[in-house]
This record gives sequence, C-alpha cells and structure tokens, in this order.
Amino acid sequence: MKPVKLEMINFGPYRHETIDFTKFEEGSLFLISGRTGSGKSSIFDAMLYALYNVTSGDREIGELRSTFAALKDARTQVIFQFEHQDKLYRVQRTLELMPKKGIDRGKGIGTKEASLVLLEQTDGRELVHLASQNIKTTKAVEDLLQLSAEQFKQIILLPQYQFSQFLKSGVEAKREILRQIFGTQIFRDFEEKLAERNKSLTAEQQALNLELEKQFQNESVWTQTEIEAFAETDGQRRRQLAEDFLKNHQAEQSSLTLQVKEAEELKNKAFKDWTEGQKTAELFADLKEKEAQYARDIQAQEEQQQKNRQLLERLEFANHLKDAHSKMIAANRRTAELERSIAKLKEEISTAAANYDSCRTAVSSLKQKEPHQEKEYQALPEIRQQLEAAKQLQDYQQKRKSSAKNIDTLKEKGGRLKQEEKKNKQELEAANRQQNALTERIAGLSGVIRQAEELIKYHLDKSIEDQTRFLKEKDSLEEKLSRTRRDLAAAEAELSRLQQESRGKKKDQLKLMIGKLQAELTQGEACPVCGSLEHPNTQIAETDEENLKLLFKDIENLEQQIKAAEQRVQELNNLLAADDSRKKDVLKELKKIAEAVAAAYQDLQNTVSQTAAGDLKENYSKAVGQAILADLRASHEELENRQKLQEQTIEKLEAALDNNQTEQQTSLKNLSVETDRLEQAEGKILELQESYPDLKSAAYYQKLEDTIKEAYQTFKESLTKAETALHQSETALSKLKGQLTSESETLTAQQKEGTDAERELDEALLPDTALTHDRQQLADWIAELGHNRISVTANQISRFEEQKRSLSQEIAELQEGVKDKAYPELDSLEKKKEEAEQNHLSLVEKQGRLSRQLQMIAETVQAIADKQKEAEKNRQAAQELAYLNKLVQGQGESHVRLETYVIQAHLERILDYANNHYIGLLSSQQFEFLISDRTAGKAQSGLNINIYDKTNNKELPASSLSGGETFIASLAIALSMSEVVQNASNGALIETLFIDEGFGSLDEETLDKAVAVLESIGENRMVGVISHVKEMKETIEQQLLIEKRIDGSSAIKHRT
Repeated sequence: MKPVKLEMINFGPYRHETIDFTKFEEGSLFLISGRTGSGKSSIFDAMLYALYNVTSGDREIGELRSTFAALKDARTQVIFQFEHQDKLYRVQRTLELMPKKGIDRGKGIGTKEASLVLLEQTDGRELVHLASQNIKTTKAVEDLLQLSAEQFKQIILLPQYQFSQFLKSGVEAKREILRQIFGTQIFRDFEEKLAERNKSLTAEQQALNLELEKQFQNESVWTQTEIEAFAETDGQRRRQLAEDFLKNHQAEQSSLTLQVKEAEELKNKAFKDWTEGQKTAELFADLKEKEAQYARDIQAQEEQQQKNRQLLERLEFANHLKDAHSKMIAANRRTAELERSIAKLKEEISTAAANYDSCRTAVSSLKQKEPHQEKEYQALPEIRQQLEAAKQLQDYQQKRKSSAKNIDTLKEKGGRLKQEEKKNKQELEAANRQQNALTERIAGLSGVIRQAEELIKYHLDKSIEDQTRFLKEKDSLEEKLSRTRRDLAAAEAELSRLQQESRGKKKDQLKLMIGKLQAELTQGEACPVCGSLEHPNTQIAETDEENLKLLFKDIENLEQQIKAAEQRVQELNNLLAADDSRKKDVLKELKKIAEAVAAAYQDLQNTVSQTAAGDLKENYSKAVGQAILADLRASHEELENRQKLQEQTIEKLEAALDNNQTEQQTSLKNLSVETDRLEQAEGKILELQESYPDLKSAAYYQKLEDTIKEAYQTFKESLTKAETALHQSETALSKLKGQLTSESETLTAQQKEGTDAERELDEALLPDTALTHDRQQLADWIAELGHNRISVTANQISRFEEQKRSLSQEIAELQEGVKDKAYPELDSLEKKKEEAEQNHLSLVEKQGRLSRQLQMIAETVQAIADKQKEAEKNRQAAQELAYLNKLVQGQGESHVRLETYVIQAHLERILDYANNHYIGLLSSQQFEFLISDRTAGKAQSGLNINIYDKTNNKELPASSLSGGETFIASLAIALSMSEVVQNASNGALIETLFIDEGFGSLDEETLDKAVAVLESIGENRMVGVISHVKEMKETIEQQLLIEKRIDGSSAIKHRT
C-alpha cells in the first residue's frame, strides 16, 4: 500500500486540507513537521479512519469532528487515494453528526457513509465499486491489504507513544501482537480443538468400559451363576467364558430339538386318530338327521303338495282371462264415473249462471258513479299547489326565527373573542421577550464552553500531559545521570589502574631488554645504542627470554584494555554531557509548560468568570478542568431546558391566537350568512302572502288531498275488481258448458265399450273345458292372483320335488358310508390327543425360551467382542492423542506450547533480520538482540527480548535502555517486522512506513545513522517521519509543513 492523496474535510484541526504524496516520489523519505498540537498525528488518524474506521490512539471516532467546522456544514469526511499492486483505489468515510440542539449539536456519533472504489490510473475515473457501508468497507480494505488495523499500526503506521510498545511489552502483549500479524490463532485453535478431542476420547473410553461391564452384568441374559463367574474373571478370559456359556446353551438347544420332533410325531398320530373318529361319528349323526328330515319335510307334506297342484291349475286359468275381466270392470267403472261427473257439471252450470248475473249488476252500478269520482280527482293539482305554498311559508317562517336567534349568538361570541385576542397578544409579546433573553444567554454560554473546551483540551490538558511526560523524563534522566556518573567513576578508576599497571610492566620490560642488550655487547664492537666501542659498565646477567615474551604480551593486552577503557570513559563523558544537556532542555520545557499552564488557566478564569461556574481553584488540574466544564454544561443544560419550556409556552400562545383569529373569521362569516338567510326568508314570506291571501295551513291541504286520492283509488279498485269478477264468471260458465258437452259424448262411447267387454268374457266361459262358467267364481279366482301367487305356488311345488330328490340321494350315500362300521369311542380318542398336544406345547415353549435366551446370549457375546475391539481401538487412539495433546499444550520436554513455538520462530526471524541489517549500524555495533529464557523450561517463556551489549559483554533487559537506545532498538525491530511480513509467503505488500516522533532522544551520530537507514529503506518504499528535531529538518529536504492559522485551525504545505 502506497498513499497517493489524502483529503480531510472538517477533520481534527483541518477545515479542508489535501496532502499530495506524489510530490515526494523523487525521494521517498519526507518529514512531517509542525508545532505541538498543530495536527501532525491527525494525519495518521485520517488515514486509519479512512481505511479501518479507527484512530491511531485512544480518541473516539465521534471526537474527529473539527472544532472549527460551522454548524451548517454537515460534512466531516476523509477521502484517501492509495496505490496497491499497481492499481489505484479510493476509500472515503463520512462522520454522522448529532442533529439535536444544544451544546452537543454537530458532534460526531459514528460513521455514516463509507465506500471503497477501484479507479482508472490515468484520469481517476471510477471503474469498480468494491464496497459500501461501514463494516463492509472495512472488511474489503482488510482483504485487499491483507492487514488488520492493529497490524497496520504495528507494521506501517507507528503512532506517537506506541513506538516502543512491542520492545518493552510483556510476553502476553507480544504474543497477541505477533498472533495478529502472523495469524497464529489457527495454532491456538488447533490446541483447543485437540484438547477437546482428547477429553472426548477419554469420555468415550470410559463409556465403552461401562457398556462392557453392563453386558457382563445383564441379568436378562445371564443366570446368577454365570454373572458370579464373570465377576471372578477379568480381561479377555471373561469373553472366553461368555463364549463357553454360549456353547453350553447351544448343546442344550440341540437336545431339546430332538425331543420336540418326537413329541410332534406323537401329537400328529393322536390328532389323526381323533379326526377319523370325529368323521365316523358325524356320518352316523348325519344319517339319523337326514332320515328324520325326510319323514318331516317329505312324507308329511305330500297331501298339501297335491292341493298346491290343484290351486296352480285354477290360478293359471284365471290368469288367462284376467285381462278380459279387467277390461269389462274398467269400462263399467268409467261409465259410472262419467254419469256422476255429468250430474255434477249440471249443478255447477246453474251456480255459475247465477254468479254471472250478480257480477253484471254490480258493474253496471259502479259505472253510473264514475263521472262524479273523475270530477273530484281533476281538482287535485290546484290543491297540491296550495299545499306547496303553505309548506314554503311555514319553512321560511321557521328559518326567519332560527336566523334571528343565531345572529344574536354570533354577535355575543364576536365580542368575547376580541377580548381573548387582546389578552393572548399581550402574553405572547412577554413570552417572546423572555425567549430572546434566554437565547442570548445560551449563545453566550455556548461560546464560553467552546472556548473553555479548547483551552482545556488543546492547551491545559495537553500541557499537563506534556508536563507529566517531561517530569517522568527528568526523573529518568536524573537516575540515568547518577548511574552514568557512577559508571564514569568506575571507568576512570579502572583506566587509572590499567595505566599504573602498564607503567610497571613497561619498567620491568625495559630492565629485561637492557640486560639482554648488555649480554650481547662485545669489546671492540659498536654499541647499538650509543655506538661506543668500549663498554666499561657492563654487568653480565642471565636474561629470561620467556619472561620477556610474557611481558611483551601483557603490555600489548594492557594497551588494548587501556584503549577500550579510554573509549569507555569518553563514551560515558559524552553520554553524561548529552543527558545533562537533555535535562537542561527538559527543565526549560517544564518551565515553559508551567508558564503556558498559568497563562492558559488565567485565560480560562477570565473566560468563565462571566458565568456562574462556581469557585475556581488556585491551581489547575485535569479534575479542575472537567469540574469547570461540568458546571458550564449544567448551566447550559438548565438554560436549554428553560428555553424549551418557554418555546412550548410560545407555541401554545401562538396556537391559541391562531385559533382565536380563526374563530373570529368563522364567526363573522357565519354572521353574514345568517343575515342573508334572514333577509331572504322575510322576502319569500311576503311574496307568498301576496300570492295566496287566504292560504290555510299545510295540514289542511294535505288532509284534503289524501281524502280525495283515497276515495278515487278505492273506487277504481272496486270497479276493476267487479269487471274482473264479471269476466271470470263469464269464462267459467262457458268452460263448464263445454265440459258438459264433451263428457256426454264420452259417456256414449264408454257405454258401448262396456257392452263389448261383457260379451267377450261370456264367450270365453262358455266351453265345457272351462273350469267355471260363473263370472263371480272367475272374479274370486282372479282376486287370488295377487302377490305373484302363481310363481310362488309353482316354486313351492318345484322346491318340494327337489328337496325330496336330494334327501333320498343323501340318505343312500350316508348308508353306504357307515356300512360295516361301529360307532367310535370319542372321549378316549380326544383325551389321547390333548395329552400329546400338551406334551408337545410344553417342549416347544421350553425350546422357544431357550432359543430366545440363546439369541440374546449370542448377541451379547458378539456385542462384547465388538465393544472390546472398539475399546481397544479407542484406547490406542486416546493414548496417541493424549501424547500429542501433551506436546502441543507445552507439557513435553521443551515445555513450549505449539503456538508459542510458532510465534518464537517468527520473532527469531524478526530479530535475526534486525541483527543482520539495522541494530548494529544504529548502535555502532554495540548491541545485538537476544531472546531471553529460551531454554528456561517454562511454557510461556521465549518471547522476552534482551539486548546483548558487546562493549560490556552483558545481556541487558530492554527496560534498562535509555530513551535514545530504546528508540533505535524499537526502530530496528519495527523495520525488520515490516520486511519479514512482506517476505512471508502470504505477506502483505509493504510500500509505506510512517514514524511518529522519537528522534529527539538521539545524539547527532546516531541520528545521522538513523536517517541513513531510513533513506536506504526509502529507495524501495515511501517513508514519512514526524519529528521536531532541528537536524532532521535541515537534513531531510522533502517536508510536509503544518502551520497554525490565526483562528487556530491548521494548514498544510508541501516543500520539495
């Protein structure tokens, strides 16, 4: 990821500023500088907010809203363009603001809008919309960069006061940081899942053992003796014992099977003998029953059957003449009916003629009254006209009375409404005056609160934090100076001792060398020292060559030690001077901060003295500042509440005034309407009285009209009814006469048909073969033909003959079946059968019980074998898993958990890279990183970082480093971490590094080395540095300058 452009709108101290990072592409190292509180760290906040919706420190998202933004400007927005893997992206986020009124109006309450877009490299056009909404945009950025917000802050963005966090943090903090960066949570998850699986397998093994024990103790399968035998046996022998028991039961089952087979054969024979006896007995019983039935149903019914044959002959004769007889009877009956009908018609004709004469007389009478009724009905229109006029007159008189009453009421209401209007106007004017006064007080108090917040947050509290930090640094410097002075005194004493020892060694060396020279002088030869040929003072002494060599070596070693001691003394003097100079600077800063706090507190006192904010303390603290703000906000809230109540009062008064005016307008309108109605009613009344001077009441005319209409309607209905009755009587009379003529003709024809039918029947009864010659005898026989008498009688005769034939045949067959046989002894045969069946049933039930028992035993034996096999397999798996779980949980010989082992490997790579590339260069080859407690045998060891001091041959904890040493060590680790992460197989592409503060603790030489390191890194990536150090401002040409405007907001300038 490489930044291209950062645009900040109403963000932090910026109104609307844009940073163009492409201006620093010639040299990728650039400096970000500006006064304290100008907004340098806010640039980091902006980038982190745009990418991840977080800040670089502890600030809340809602606090990112610029204090210089106007309330009418609703936008607080960051737009960040960056390159990644040769593609251009734009991410932007917009802060949502509080809409409510009051002191919190316009403050941020969280991100409102967010988006990530892929852009065209050349012209910046949108190509693909990758994400929208807050959470989805953050997720898209993490997927794109392969970095979370915490990883981004550890690898790319190193915020102020967090630079040395990783170096000095504890084991758990380092573990969490490295876990996030290198994604080792998967190993922790593996440890937990492995532990869970180990626990599960152990539980499964216990369950299997319990299930096996239940199989051996199952009382429904094993006998008590067998269960006791199992209890006395263990291991695989119990399974063998169960198999032996199974074989015993199987042998018993085989023996019982043979017994059942023999019993079944005996049972079958007894059943066969009993069955044959039953059949013979049934034959004797059937023969006796059939013979009795023949005597009862055949021989006893012979006489009756003869009578049935004679009856059938008579019925068939009668049936042959039935139609002729019926025809004669029907003709005679129809003739009699027609004669009765004709007599009745003659009586009805006489009655209808009399009715016709009566109706004709009634119609004639009503026709004579019709002219009078028509004349009265013709007068109805005039009566209706008078009725309508009477109704109108009555209606207008009622309207005149109602309008007069309404006019009086409306005039009274209008006066009352005018008085209410005057009163409401007076109360509204007073309420508005009070509201304006409250608004002015709230506006003034809001300004005081904003000024107080700015003084407290950006001046007083910031200064108190700086003061605390400088006081801690002062204490640290004093402790370090004391320690350095002690180290210097020890180093000077050691140097003096070495120098004194060196002088003594050199004297001894000189003596030995002189002795050796004297020993080598020869008379007459020139001395190598003075050139003399004579040597009068020569003392011959034995020279110790070995001792001389040792002295040479000792002196050489002492010289090296003296050089190192002199260098150590010089370094301590330099360090003492640097720390003393830094202490003076810190004291100056503390003095400036104290003066700034006093001045700012005085400004705060002057600002809040205009309000009733309570008594102010003599000296400022953060608690005092928050108490002042709390008092101011409480006063502001009280005024706002009063203002809200006043607004409600004004709204009520305005509503009441509007309602009053509306009612007055409505009342005036209604008064005008009622006046018009009164005048209109009086005019109409006058017109009606002139047109109808003798006009009676509407009720009179209504009654007259109803009487005439009712009489006319009654007359018309009577006339219509009489005419209808006349027509109906005439029609009925005509119809009856026609029926009489028709039925007279039918009677003549019917009389002839009856005579013909009698002659035909008499001819049929005349022959001698006829069974009868009497009509009455024939009628009686015909009467017997009902209910299928012929077919019933014929069927009875046929069934009797069939039954006689069947019984004769059956008796003959049964007599043949019992021929030469005696009646069997059934009781004896049945007893033998029952005994054989009972014996067989007992054996079968015993066999069934044994079979079921045998099946349960076989299933149990198989279950035991399966469970033992499963338990053994599970035991082996549980044993292997327990061993593996013990290793990954750090309970092995190394006592290192799996995740810790992986994290240690990553940390080793980081420290190896730092040792090989950075820390030696930055510390003049003095320091080297080590991992402490690597072999301490503790599961949580191996993540503490120590420093090996090559100069003093000591291993030091990171907490013992000075401020400058801490910075270069932290810088080396941070740079190495970026490189290691990028070089990982799935590492993120790191093209940018930002460093916030820390360079002020470095001496000039170390500072130059640090800048050189950053410049070398800048050859492959963009490096941005925030610093107040003067030397860096002079060294680094490319700069991003942040300057304060007059109103307190910040502006950004590029210098390349």
